[in-house]
Amino acid sequence: MPPAHTSRLPKTSNTAMAMYLLLAVALVAPALSAPNPGLREYPEYRCAEGWRLVDQSCFLLADVSGNWEASQIFCNAEGAALATISSELQQETLKSFLTESVWIGLNDMKEENVFAWADGSESNFTSWAENEPNSHWLSGGEDCVEMRKVKDFQWNDESCELIRQ
Repeated sequence: MPPAHTSRLPKTSNTAMAMYLLLAVALVAPALSAPNPGLREYPEYRCAEGWRLVDQSCFLLADVSGNWEASQIFCNAEGAALATISSELQQETLKSFLTESVWIGLNDMKEENVFAWADGSESNFTSWAENEPNSHWLSGGEDCVEMRKVKDFQWNDESCELIRQ
């Protein structure tokens, strides 16, 4: 599926290189493995090149940096959204790929302490770090969520304006 638009964020220097965790549910395409499509078999899930299949969802680690909104725009251009993490398996697998803190799609921008996923999906799974979420930010709250490196990639609410890797 082609992206909605082709604009890209500029690449940054290696010291400022960042990764976004992107989820592209639309790119998960079940394909029947049998030559006869009339036979019922379990589907085989596939992701586009460069994406990683984790628990029936495709994830991409991109080498660009930005605030939460810029990250979401980048994901939209890829035909995706910032990551929706809906299981312990996804959380633990994604942790194993990461080397720096990354934005995920969870946020409470519309209503304080009512967290929603950027792609509109629902999930009861959470992986908050101890004492999170806490909306502790001097300049107006923490409405966006990251997988924070110093908290073993558990979830942390943070100011949406910070640049994340």
